[in-house]
Amino acid sequence: MIHDDWRDETQSRLAHSNIYCLLKAKCENDPSGAQVLSLVDNATFYAYQRSKTILINMGEYTLHDSDHLFRVMNTMERLFTPHQLEDLSVPELLLLILSAFFHDIGMAPDEVDVQSWRTTWDDDIEPGDGHDAQELKDFQKYYLSRPDQKSQIERLIEQGKNSEVELLKSHIISDYIRNTHALRARGIIERDWLGKIKYRDLDLTVDFANLCFSHNEDVLSLFNLEINQLCGPDVYANMQLIAVVLRISDILDFDAKRTPEILFSHLFVRHPISLSEWKKHRSVEARSVSPELIQFHATIFSQVSTIIIVVKILTESIGFLTRLTVQKLKLKKIFITNLNIFIVRLNFH
Repeated sequence: MIHDDWRDETQSRLAHSNIYCLLKAKCENDPSGAQVLSLVDNATFYAYQRSKTILINMGEYTLHDSDHLFRVMNTMERLFTPHQLEDLSVPELLLLILSAFFHDIGMAPDEVDVQSWRTTWDDDIEPGDGHDAQELKDFQKYYLSRPDQKSQIERLIEQGKNSEVELLKSHIISDYIRNTHALRARGIIERDWLGKIKYRDLDLTVDFANLCFSHNEDVLSLFNLEINQLCGPDVYANMQLIAVVLRISDILDFDAKRTPEILFSHLFVRHPISLSEWKKHRSVEARSVSPELIQFHATIFSQVSTIIIVVKILTESIGFLTRLTVQKLKLKKIFITNLNIFIVRLNFH
């Protein structure tokens, strides 16, 4: 018999996820179970395929590709004990999976938009049909707010260093995409998934878009999210919990798997900032994540400040979880995390 590999890229890997398997089991006794599983199948496949295009315009950045999505989801389940996972509701499990897959979707802009941004440097080329006129204005404003880079490009053009000009232009585009990806993710979800992210009759699209947007915002902004969203009879979703778990899991995907050596050598990463980012990730040689302890083992050359920043962000997020636990004590369902220790083991050379 010939193997049917349609959507095998996502379906086969979802089958090995504890979060997905638990969701699938809970859906057997949920009236909207078939609807939820169909949504997960369609949405994860969409995000997985679209994320493949991130490398087109962010070739020198650390990987935010389709593999990153599964690693974030895998890290999510490591932050919970089995009992805590079991306590999650169907909409909470659904939104955890979807947020893992969509939080970086803004790093895959429509190519027609990217080509329109490039007209900033060429007055003879008109933006293509279907481009986002507002985002073109936003990009031009972003570029003009960096006069040093504008001057550098003009200087390189005068010197006839065309390859360096194109490298700098590509880096500016990549940097713009990275800085605006959370906002763009919200726009993509609104455009392509409005009215489709549903649990029973409740449309969760706006809540979902806000979850994805939140991962790039200040941790205190998470307090603006719902803590006890009613989704059905005695069925609730804690948006704050989902948001902080997404944030921590995204940060924890910080190791050499996102900067594989063979890819590093073949991409010929040249920009100094990109080189620094790749080296930061490659400094981490091992990590371990559990509900009680997070550990990194790293060989540090000149990236000590980066590790300190990672520790600081994680500490803030874990502190948010502690405050969230206190708030949840008033509710019927209590989510308690034991994640209160963070250790970084460093080898200095």
